[in-house]
This record gives sequence, C-alpha cells and structure tokens, in this order.
Amino acid sequence: MTQRALRLLLASLLVGLPVAFASGGCSRQGEGERCSLLNGNEDCSGSLVCTPANELRGGDDRVDRCCPAEDRTDAVPSCRPRTGSGAPTGGTSSGGAGGAGGAG
Repeated sequence: MTQRALRLLLASLLVGLPVAFASGGCSRQGEGERCSLLNGNEDCSGSLVCTPANELRGGDDRVDRCCPAEDRTDAVPSCRPRTGSGAPTGGTSSGGAGGAGGAG
C-alpha cells in the first residue's frame, strides 16, 4: 500500500467513525419493540416500561419488550399479558424424578 493510500484510509477512518457512532446511538423504542432489562426503562420511550418476556403472551421468543406499564389489554399484540402460569412454554425442565430425563 502506498503512503498516499494509507493517508487516505486513515483520513476516512478519522472522519467516518465518529459519524457512524453518532448516528448509530440507541434510540428510544416504541410500544412492542425490543428492550433490555439490564438498561431498566432507558430503552423505552415515554411512559413505556421494559417488560420481561415471561410476562408477555408472545414472550416465547424470549425478547423483552417496551410496553405500557398498566392496562395492557389493548396493547399491541406483542405486549399483551400472558395468562395462566406465567412461564413461557418450551423452557428448560429437569425431566423426570430426580432430574432424570427418561429411560436411557
């Protein structure tokens, strides 16, 4: 690589990286969009709260979502509350008695 090409590459990086980081920052998520419980409610816009996947009817995908804090009956489908046991299906299980997974 020539010295001129190396300078051009370095100049591109110096200009491009700050622009990429500035435009790629986290935006506040809308209702039903992904969030991370590790960030509290910082990922969600307005009065939305980051709701654990296991509290949501569509939570089998194990994705926490920005949802209204109360009265989620009219919420977008991904924010509707889970009914029943509260545990998503398809989770881990210890198997049979004493943790045995069956005959083997």
